[in-house]
Amino acid sequence: MFIKTNSENVITDCIAYEVEGYIEIQLDEVPIGINGGWFKYENGAVLEYPDLKPKNESEEIEVLKNQLADLWNVVLTGGL
Repeated sequence: MFIKTNSENVITDCIAYEVEGYIEIQLDEVPIGINGGWFKYENGAVLEYPDLKPKNESEEIEVLKNQLADLWNVVLTGGL
């Protein structure tokens, strides 16, 4: 198993093949949601941090929809 982490050691990706920049790890079981943003790789261990888990997915989706709408506005009209 190979993982990619960000600057805070949060796991951002998990794949089964070697890629440059990924860290090889050994796990008996891959935790569900390992690349969801609430697992960290620290001192050779994968640790879950429930506080990092999104509290309300629909709220986050709404924020992303608004950001996307703003981007489309910039693309289509050339400004906000």
